[in-house]
Amino acid sequence: MEIAERKKMENALKKYRILFDNISDLAYICDTEGNIVFVNKVFEGLTSHKVEEFLGKPFAPLFDSENLTKAIEIYTRTLKGENTKDEIYFKDTQILCEYKNIPLRDNNGNIIGVIGTARDITERKKMEELLRESEERYRTVFTQAADSVVVVDADTGEIVEFNDLAHKN
Repeated sequence: MEIAERKKMENALKKYRILFDNISDLAYICDTEGNIVFVNKVFEGLTSHKVEEFLGKPFAPLFDSENLTKAIEIYTRTLKGENTKDEIYFKDTQILCEYKNIPLRDNNGNIIGVIGTARDITERKKMEELLRESEERYRTVFTQAADSVVVVDADTGEIVEFNDLAHKN
């Protein structure tokens, strides 16, 4: 009976390994000392390091001093039982990731580590910044135009927005 249970467990673990190796986010588990216990293959693309280089070792070398301070702070909060979320850059690739951590607990509810995901948000942040800059330029042109500017909804024909000069006329 014990052999059958073990085979069942091994098959279940294979399924989870396939799942974790095929998701687009970095999945990881660290122990209470900050050592990496598990990472999926996404780790290599985000950090430029081989998984084998970091298994059983601290996550600290992955970050510069500023980002390491943030990483340790959210890691410490997670070990105290808090679900955390923050944005941190990897040192060697300058890839910005959104980290979500939850406490990893044993069967008795004791915290034995941290389990989490890291999603590459580098491009999204760049696009958000470009959009913000574009909106800022639009707002400047709109408010400082030498003529009246009126924006009309194409579907309803209703005035959506107008500048101060249009308001005065």
